[in-house]
Amino acid sequence: MKAVNSTRPPPSPENSSTVGGGQYFDRRGEVTELKNSLRTALAERDQIKMKDNIKKVIGYMTLGIDMSRLFSEIMMAAQLGDIIQKKMAYLYLTTYAKDNSDLAILTIDTLQKDTKDVEPTVRGLALRSLC
Repeated sequence: MKAVNSTRPPPSPENSSTVGGGQYFDRRGEVTELKNSLRTALAERDQIKMKDNIKKVIGYMTLGIDMSRLFSEIMMAAQLGDIIQKKMAYLYLTTYAKDNSDLAILTIDTLQKDTKDVEPTVRGLALRSLC
């Protein structure tokens, strides 16, 4: 059995590339950097860049970093994206809706539109997020 290396520092945004899932945490990105990157991806309609940025946001959320300043960018990305992008955006929404009820009200129109989507998975995700 291998011995556990007790000298490794605990995971943080600065050294999280050494922890599992390093593909999402390879940079020291701050919230403003992610916000600018999301805006650029939205303006260029670059789906790959947008999806990668949302993955980073979700990753930083799991580390406990407050990402509530990115609310409007994430909701715009949910309107333009595919099913995976919508699912990540809805995860973001449900996480921050509890603490930021005023921001959650802004997404009601988007979620209502998604309840009328042709894709049943999108309808289900939107209905679950509304609940």
